[in-house]
Amino acid sequence: MTMKKLYMLGTQEEHTHTGRKVQAKVFCRAQVTDGKLSIVGVIGPLSNGDCHGNCCQCQDSIKIEHYADGWNADLVRQFLDLWKRWHLNDMRPNCEHQTAANGFDTARSVKIYEFALTSEALAKQRAIKDATQKSLVENGSAEIDEEDRHILGLPYSYKSHEDFTSSFYTHRKTETKTLGWLHENEHPQGCLGKACPTCGYKYGTKWLKEELPQEVAAFLESLPAAQEACPWSNL
Repeated sequence: MTMKKLYMLGTQEEHTHTGRKVQAKVFCRAQVTDGKLSIVGVIGPLSNGDCHGNCCQCQDSIKIEHYADGWNADLVRQFLDLWKRWHLNDMRPNCEHQTAANGFDTARSVKIYEFALTSEALAKQRAIKDATQKSLVENGSAEIDEEDRHILGLPYSYKSHEDFTSSFYTHRKTETKTLGWLHENEHPQGCLGKACPTCGYKYGTKWLKEELPQEVAAFLESLPAAQEACPWSNL
């Protein structure tokens, strides 16, 4: 099935660049080609290519206040849910088994802490290296005790999913990432590269296509078409 359809869902309050309130029209376009669904939108499009609100993947910014003919709150909700669920269904990083319902929660956010050696630890490393080099030059050999060996082996920086205090390291920064962007060596529940226990596919190693249900395409086809042209002619 091939389909391309423009919708005008209604209007919602936005602000112009000068701060003036306007009722911005919300346009969306759905396209199905070879089983691939693509949906984009724009809030308050202007003929010069600008817009009053957000555009493209703006589902979370759509808050219709006045519905266009044929549209209502339930239809808009169904459309937005479908948009989030099926947009770019041919670019899935997961197989059909790797879902939150099966304990594969790629969208969960976690903290990753980054640490770096303190200036004192760096100075200690340099002192050990200098003393070792001096001994090699003067005596032809050098001995390093276990404590110095440990200090020399410390990496300049590293990341961990756990926060901690150390006499050798200082906290440099904290990042928030989703499990879908982390390997297991970065977080014990990281999903990137993790093999599916059912089919063996490793998450994120390629783009997979999830077949678009016929009822989804039929629903999009049944929605009321825009009764006016969008100021963005390429939408």
